[in-house]
Amino acid sequence: MKKILMLTLLGARLALAQPEHDQLRALKDQAVKDLNAGNIEAVVQLADENIDFTAMDARPNHGRAELKAYFEKMLKGPDAVVQSFHTSVEADRLTTMYGPDFGVATGTTLSDYRLKDGSNFQIKNRWTATLVRRQGKWLVGSFHSSANVFDNPLLDLNKKFFSFLVAAAGLVGLASGWWLGRRGRR
Repeated sequence: MKKILMLTLLGARLALAQPEHDQLRALKDQAVKDLNAGNIEAVVQLADENIDFTAMDARPNHGRAELKAYFEKMLKGPDAVVQSFHTSVEADRLTTMYGPDFGVATGTTLSDYRLKDGSNFQIKNRWTATLVRRQGKWLVGSFHSSANVFDNPLLDLNKKFFSFLVAAAGLVGLASGWWLGRRGRR
């Protein structure tokens, strides 16, 4: 009987949580839409005032002002690194709720980047977001994104570059040896 009561309560909790999950999906969809449109101000408004945000470059940002400054630095102005990008976001499952106003979500992103130096790459990330409800509105309280340091397109570019350097050094070594050998015979 105790198991039936617990399962009934769990079912009631899940049924009550459905509107929250719909709101959280809408938050995710709006954030992705605003990011892809380059609407930094709109993205910042989806964040809690005390957001903790860590992107792939591992730079920590706290608060809306730092979040906005980070996006401005990366996407706008003369020192911007990223020329453009497009991302898609998938959640692993429904947000794990730890109360009526607090939840944690995880998932993946697949992003296409075009950097200012002309390079293009696609990278898959893992993310974790803490979501908080303030005055009836869901906001992102924290967000952390990371790439696989052992398997990613930036690492592949470095491996190709290193292979090129090794091959070039080998050719220079062979040419130098040939030249020194000919010079030594004279």
